[in-house]
Amino acid sequence: MGNVISIQAKREEREVEVHFAELLDKEASIEGSVKPLPRSMFDRIKVLREQAEVQRQEHDLIEC
Repeated sequence: MGNVISIQAKREEREVEVHFAELLDKEASIEGSVKPLPRSMFDRIKVLREQAEVQRQEHDLIEC
């Protein structure tokens, strides 16, 4: 019976998701509470992803 799930647990999980969405909507509707992320943050994420990819490729070469 490994495929049996608790309906109550799923229902509670869904209620938490709905409550979170309501809180997020409430916060987003307050003027000035939500600000765009700075472009520099996205640039930094891009650099980190590129560095991680280089590290993965180097690691793969070492394992071969």
